Amino acid sequence: HLAVQVRVRPTGEGQIYVPSVSIAYAEKRADNLQEGTSIPGSFAAEYSMDASGYWTAVIVFFVFVILFMFALMIFRLCLFRTRYPNVLVHPDPHLFAPRIVLQLLIVFSTCCSTLFWFQYVMTLFWLILFKGQDVPLLLLPTALGVGQYEAH
Repeated sequence: HLAVQVRVRPTGEGQIYVPSVSIAYAEKRADNLQEGTSIPGSFAAEYSMDASGYWTAVIVFFVFVILFMFALMIFRLCLFRTRYPNVLVHPDPHLFAPRIVLQLLIVFSTCCSTLFWFQYVMTLFWLILFKGQDVPLLLLPTALGVGQYEAH
């Protein structure tokens, strides 16, 4: 197995550290091999980058989303309270769901919809930044000449 690891330098855009090559050796009996025969092997190219700054930004964004979710939840519960005042009807005909069920529905729907959009934004970010590239420009140094890095 042969692996090449390329890491992005955090100091400059499009700069990488010197690539490192790791080779895994294993024993193989050679007494039954004929001269000129080939032995199968594997090769992997690994790209990595420091994602600590990204995760800090995601945590801050997630905290803001949670605070927004709670504010929206309180706003929707206040609207619910003004639309459906706590007036007791005697005798209760049991035509509508109890008040607590409707409040729980508001809480769960607000929570689910807010977290859905958080997940959607994070997925779209990764799709555009990493998967949507024809050429991995983020992980490679800038090209010295035109057309040095092309899609294969």
